[in-house]
Amino acid sequence: MQIKTVAALDVRYNAGSGMFEALVSLQTDDGIFRYPCMFDGNINVPISIAAHRLTQQAKSRHEARSDLRAFRKYAKTAPHSGNGSLAA
Repeated sequence: MQIKTVAALDVRYNAGSGMFEALVSLQTDDGIFRYPCMFDGNINVPISIAAHRLTQQAKSRHEARSDLRAFRKYAKTAPHSGNGSLAA
C-alpha cells in the first residue's frame, strides 16, 4: 500500500465546524482508495501537522475496512494487436 501524503494545498480549514479536512488517496495493487478525512483542531495548528494527522487517519480507516470510502479499480488493458491501425 502506498499512501500519498496530503499536501498543504489539499488541506482545508472549515471555520464553521472548526475542522481540518482533506480527501486522502491510498494506492494499492488493486486500485486507488479515497477517504474523506477530518479532525477537530484550532486554526493555529501548523498545516504540516494537520496534513500528517489526516494522512494517518486515512491509513487507520483503510486498515479497518469498515468506513466510507471511494474505490477506483485499475482497468484491465486489452491485448495490443501490434499493427498500430485503428481500422478493424
